[in-house]
Amino acid sequence: MNTRWKKAASVGICACLALSALTGCSKDKGFDTKAAAITVNGDEIPAGVLKFATHHLQAQYESMYANFGYSGIINQDIYGTGSTLGDSIKDQMVEEMTHIILAEQHMDDYGVSISEEQKADISEAAAKFIADNDKEILEKISADQDTVERYLELLTVQSMMQEAMGSDVDTEVSDEEAAQRRITYALFEANTEEESELESEEETEEWILDETEKFAEEAMPEETSVPEEAETASLTENEATKTQAADETETENFWDAEELTEMEEETETETEDPALAAAKREASAKAEQLIARLQDNPDEDFETAMQEIDPDATFNSITFGEGDADYRAELLEATDGLADGTLVDYPVEADSGYYVVRLDTQLDREATDAEKEYIVEQRKSDRVEELYTEWEEAAEISNDDEVLAEINFDFSLVLETEASTESPAEEVTEEAVEEAPEEMTEALTADEDDFAAWALEGDTEAEAETEAVTE
Repeated sequence: MNTRWKKAASVGICACLALSALTGCSKDKGFDTKAAAITVNGDEIPAGVLKFATHHLQAQYESMYANFGYSGIINQDIYGTGSTLGDSIKDQMVEEMTHIILAEQHMDDYGVSISEEQKADISEAAAKFIADNDKEILEKISADQDTVERYLELLTVQSMMQEAMGSDVDTEVSDEEAAQRRITYALFEANTEEESELESEEETEEWILDETEKFAEEAMPEETSVPEEAETASLTENEATKTQAADETETENFWDAEELTEMEEETETETEDPALAAAKREASAKAEQLIARLQDNPDEDFETAMQEIDPDATFNSITFGEGDADYRAELLEATDGLADGTLVDYPVEADSGYYVVRLDTQLDREATDAEKEYIVEQRKSDRVEELYTEWEEAAEISNDDEVLAEINFDFSLVLETEASTESPAEEVTEEAVEEAPEEMTEALTADEDDFAAWALEGDTEAEAETEAVTE
């Protein structure tokens, strides 16, 4: 489920999909563009429209990755979900088109309609798209005037309806609910020679740690709970066995919680990496040195003092609030209740080292106001998703699996800007992802709905969701 309200944009589709190259060969000759790919309460999405929508999004993904020098992504499982990116795109478009048809069926309920001016703009934009692309490409992606017009019309319906669907939410957000505090910090990292170099950006570092933790939780099998009766019976049986062979059973099978805790602590102490322990002590000592220096010289520049102690330390200013507790728990705790401008008088321990933290302000006005806007948008998003769920549950929906199977990804669409790259693009691999720049990493790991929304928007500068489709 997406975390922000997805806003489809049909504006600028011609610029986004000015295709000029095609690689690979399609096997879908004879594809029936008129067949019903999706049927919602009797209304159909033709196979040609779904195919065009799918390849439109394919082109956006390929364009984005090509800008970073990567190719061949469509048939790779880049998200680690067990499905290729192409299959994920197709599944996403099936769901999205289903939602749009449901929204279209409820337009009268919200007083939404497409104006004649908008229809004219849609027709003009579709004609320009057809004129700007080669016949071979148009055939591969099942694009003709009617198909492109219908697709643009659906995007316009989605945009207008989602605006209306979320319009009844409470837009009042208090400072307390949205409060964002600003801090400045220095981070002394506990690095060892054996450790790989960490990202310089603290937010990227904490994101990696969080994603690793979530991956581990998902990969771990769920613990099997023991019913109370079974647990009691088991203990009774253990007691009986203990009576028969006390010493042996007590040693091998029966440990109380206190003994287990002591054993775990001893094991952790014994297995702790000496090099890492030494690096932590060094990082803590540097943090204490910086704190003492700033306390003795309150007017000294924070960053300059840090660099003189350790030029490799990280210096940054960030804003965050209670909603970031999963990522900023130690920083929230350390700065709770402090007056503005207060230096925390102890090193704040983190997984990667030790912070020296100064609370700049408990309520950053600009960041708090931005958080209020985000909260309102989230409420709208939640309302839209709630309505879609209600409508889906009450609807009769069917998909033609045979038709969907004919939408394949055995060719690549290359945008004109990528057709003349100086060096051949690389294939996306796990190693490449790890070495990718921050923008690439964010795109690779973004929520698919959010990323798809970005891809659909392309380079458009459209501000209003209800704006007419233009060239």
